[in-house]
Amino acid sequence: MTFHRITGLADLEEGRFGILEPVEGCPEVLPDRDTLCICPALCCDMRGYRLGWGGGYYDRYLAKYNCLKVALCYSDSLIPEYEASDYDIRMDLICTEKYIRRINR
Repeated sequence: MTFHRITGLADLEEGRFGILEPVEGCPEVLPDRDTLCICPALCCDMRGYRLGWGGGYYDRYLAKYNCLKVALCYSDSLIPEYEASDYDIRMDLICTEKYIRRINR
């Protein structure tokens, strides 16, 4: 997985699983504390843990960097709590179509 700088929606195209991905030519960057990393989610719990498509792909990537982690999730897919694994990474924010939830650590 690589992280790419985008400047707007024109820099995105539909990729695997219908997830928007940077178009070819967007510069690769290494995330730092000033970077916003947007993560898709099937659902999230109120503690900030996200459920994706399995395999811990995003979690392994995010564990390497101190960046602002944001999950995109429908409000109907927010649940009180699920059993997170040891390798699961908590999000800093959960953005839904209705509100933004900040996760306090």
